[in-house]
Amino acid sequence: MADRHLRLVQGSPQQGRQAEMFDDMLRGYGTMLLAAGRERQSVGKTLQMIRGFVVWSDAWPWEWTAQDVDDWSADLRDREIALSTLRRRQGALRRFCEYAVNPQYPWIERCQAAFGQVPRQVCHDGADPVAMEAAWPRQQSRVTAEQSADRWCGSCRGGKRSAGNSQC
Repeated sequence: MADRHLRLVQGSPQQGRQAEMFDDMLRGYGTMLLAAGRERQSVGKTLQMIRGFVVWSDAWPWEWTAQDVDDWSADLRDREIALSTLRRRQGALRRFCEYAVNPQYPWIERCQAAFGQVPRQVCHDGADPVAMEAAWPRQQSRVTAEQSADRWCGSCRGGKRSAGNSQC
């Protein structure tokens, strides 16, 4: 794992073409986000997060796999980031993939011609905490005030509250 990031910093003609394609993709995506009304600072953070995923995965967008996203998501959770942060990052990656595979943009054709591979949507519902919660809802753990009082009274005075009295 120590050499995980070497490929991205070594200079070769192929690396130069890949880095240039990726920069073009990010520039186009950033332009689309700005045109959609996103704040410049927010766009910059999104693009930086996508760059970070490229470095982390040691793969270009046309090389990404669903396993890369699963591993990255698990790594983020291992670092104990908030679930909301994970959702935000996964959502940003999902939206970038949607852009990259949108036939209204040139990325599928350009990547196929240059590298023989095309970008694809690698953020699936199984890696999306929102979709996971919808598929497997959490058990309800809310306790009503009366249940709480009954539990408390049960542990201290035989378990019964007297009628009309909220205290044991």
